[in-house]
Amino acid sequence: MDLLVGWAVDRIPLDWERRIGESAYQDFLIQHPAVKDGPAVGAVREISERLIAHIPGNPYTFEVAVVNSDVVNAFALPGGYVVVFTALLQQAENAEEVAGVLSHELNHVLERHALHRIVKQLGLVTTVGIIVGDQQGLARVMKQIGVELLSLKFGRSQETEADVTGLHLLHRSHIDPSGMVTFFQRMTQKEGGGVEWLSTHPMSAGRAQRLEAEIARLPKTAAEPFT
Repeated sequence: MDLLVGWAVDRIPLDWERRIGESAYQDFLIQHPAVKDGPAVGAVREISERLIAHIPGNPYTFEVAVVNSDVVNAFALPGGYVVVFTALLQQAENAEEVAGVLSHELNHVLERHALHRIVKQLGLVTTVGIIVGDQQGLARVMKQIGVELLSLKFGRSQETEADVTGLHLLHRSHIDPSGMVTFFQRMTQKEGGGVEWLSTHPMSAGRAQRLEAEIARLPKTAAEPFT
């Protein structure tokens, strides 16, 4: 089944993916307007631009928004749309921790994880029908999937893949990758307080150990600080 889903996802045009993600993204921003300027926006812009600049062969035009919220959360949508909540920025102790979260989210997009979940939910027959030109089917999917995308839960293997590819992107961008681990660990300790971010980004001691082992395998490079 995973092979068939992968086959279908590989044949989904970027434009199809972008339209689904953009629909959900714009609907969300209507209810939760993005912060337009200020230190939070400037920080997220600097971090995301450094990461995006080091994505080889990047096919996406990423758009990263900052939204005022007391919920510690960040999420990615198909097509290159990422939302970061201000509460997550407040919980981070440094820019490297925010970079760890953003790199993880960007790699969910790059690996097309949301599309894999959508194809499994729709079924192969419906997906293939849309791929071969059922534009009405695409419109129905945009309405059906839009709201669900905002609370989409990725599988454990997808989370691991986003972790590992995210660490490598941090390394290529000359960002200390340990920030990803420390932020995840601190949020895990606060899980009892109802941190929503953990509902879609489950953390465990084993996952932290895998991240630390992966970091140890990376070649040593000098990290460049953010402004």
